[in-house]
Amino acid sequence: MSGSLKTVNSGDFQIGPYSLHWASLPLRNPYHWAPGKVFVRELAIVRATLSSGTLGLGEIAFPPGQKLDRVEVERQMGLLAETWSSGGDPEAKLSAELVDLHVNIQPLSPVGLRVRCGMISAFASAQARSQGVDLAQVLSSLGRADYSKNIPINALVAEQDLAAALEKSRTAQACGIETVKVKLLGEEVADFERVLAIRREYPTMKIRLDPNGCWGAHQCSELLNRYSELNIEYVEDPLPLAASLEDYATLRPKSPIRIALDAPCRDRAAAQEILRLSAADVLVLKPQRVGGPDEVLRVAALAESRGIPVTLTGSLESAIGTTTGFHAAACLPQPISPCGLGTSGFFAEDFADMPRVVGGMVALADLPNEFGLPS
Repeated sequence: MSGSLKTVNSGDFQIGPYSLHWASLPLRNPYHWAPGKVFVRELAIVRATLSSGTLGLGEIAFPPGQKLDRVEVERQMGLLAETWSSGGDPEAKLSAELVDLHVNIQPLSPVGLRVRCGMISAFASAQARSQGVDLAQVLSSLGRADYSKNIPINALVAEQDLAAALEKSRTAQACGIETVKVKLLGEEVADFERVLAIRREYPTMKIRLDPNGCWGAHQCSELLNRYSELNIEYVEDPLPLAASLEDYATLRPKSPIRIALDAPCRDRAAAQEILRLSAADVLVLKPQRVGGPDEVLRVAALAESRGIPVTLTGSLESAIGTTTGFHAAACLPQPISPCGLGTSGFFAEDFADMPRVVGGMVALADLPNEFGLPS
């Protein structure tokens, strides 16, 4: 189904070969997370047009529930476009950047990294279309040349109601999905009962936990010990959001459950520090947070060199960002950890239909030409 696009001041923001389109997509059901509920997803779609006229699309997505700062998004977009256009052919510069595993991208703010993700994704998808290849092929020099055509996913169980959470897990298993990620909502007893019920009903299911910053520092060790009885694969960010990497470096060797770091892995420099301190057993990488699909693969290469696995997840993105995520995931080291990209079911409307899950896998799809954007 087509989403409704909303433009700013009756016209799109335009800078050089990039244009920006604001969009609001209604969700089928509220998206629950610790800070509250989200009913509508606000996104920004970037369109890049090569000198040949070939079009590519990317997406800018803030964390669910965080208001899009439109003025700052447009400012960062202008700064990036200016940087890429200075001192030579911008298309040649970006093409070289996309195949350089060791390139240092410019330091950017958290908003700037998300804007870069949308812009570099749009440029890369335009490059892929102009060459008649998959986006994964364009990205493959940063990862695996023999990239995967089928990507394993995990199911996201964010339902507060126990029966609904069990039904979501049942639906996942029926699709061949063997891993679920359970969002914990800050209700200690109800959260544990929900996870316990999933474990009892599906004894072979891999379960990941995401407390979303709702565990207090004083609770963390006790809760990790309690949940360890349920054979949990890993827990993301179990300490409060203000916790330091040194705190995680102290916690990790004592934890009975593997520690995955998501929010602290905010860019390549942060990932390098996590690896230096041995603060995580797993890195959770979001293209939006770290600066793009190419940056995900650079961080994944660093992690692989240290023997640390990664999981690629999305940011509750539309079909545009999610498809880009799948193409980045295709280039990750084998075996690919089930990715957190199976969120299309949350949308009542989207720009395109996503491929169906078969055997726990999603087939790599072509990037559609327009996703319902105006001509």
